[in-house]
Amino acid sequence: MNAWTTARHIGALTLAMLLSACATTGPASSTAVDPSTEFALEVTDRPALRRFEVRLVSTSQRPLCVPIEAWPDINGRFTEEMLDVHVQIPGERVDIAPAFRSVYCPGGCGHRTVAPGATLDAFIAYEAFADADKVASSAERVLHYPLLVHACK
Repeated sequence: MNAWTTARHIGALTLAMLLSACATTGPASSTAVDPSTEFALEVTDRPALRRFEVRLVSTSQRPLCVPIEAWPDINGRFTEEMLDVHVQIPGERVDIAPAFRSVYCPGGCGHRTVAPGATLDAFIAYEAFADADKVASSAERVLHYPLLVHACK
């Protein structure tokens, strides 16, 4: 086996490992839940911290699953573009900033599980939006965050 063949094998193996590292079985279920009966999403604006704190409160009798890409990361941002998430300020809608990173996970990137009666906490930074200073300087701001939650299997 020559060096070129060995390098090709190593490259193919590396690519296979990278693709499978994110591959999961996908969402635990495609069964959407009713937000009026199975969970509540609480949003608290924290202007001094330049962020919205979000809390999913399960009122369900079954475990709930939130896709990882639909929940903010530890930096208050999303791993994928969330086109429906925006802040409404007087006379204007401020969208999430375009994601310059993108994650592709065949079948989905997994999910966060919320046990019956439990909570899931995170925050969305003002800096996640296209004009963070406009969001911060507005006297009024409302976060629109249509969260898709599914029943876990």
